[in-house]
Amino acid sequence: MLNSGDSMLKKVLAEHGYNEEQIDYIYDKISISSEKENIIIENLKKNFQIFQDIGYSNDEIIKMTLDHPQLIRIKCETIEQVVAFLKKQGHKIDSIINMGLDNPRIFGYTTNNFEKTNSYLKE
Repeated sequence: MLNSGDSMLKKVLAEHGYNEEQIDYIYDKISISSEKENIIIENLKKNFQIFQDIGYSNDEIIKMTLDHPQLIRIKCETIEQVVAFLKKQGHKIDSIINMGLDNPRIFGYTTNNFEKTNSYLKE
């Protein structure tokens, strides 16, 4: 159970549906300095909203961030650029959702990454 001495990030993760074990796992996987914690919290909130807007359920977002904890730190603009790029390549939103569930790292990719890992461009 979270207590008053826990970090604000742990509290925000709990508010987003993470259980205590998941919170500890995420917290251990991403390096957090006290001065950057507010930025990470802001990114987490924005990223959760973007993923929900795409069509992911809360449980799917939690699963993706457990598979790739750095999703919490990625700038929301990066996620939006990836989605826009994939749509431009002809992918429908269901396809993008499935790609993210299979490999959450894609949301941190740049267009150069996609060119190198061409398999995501073909479906």
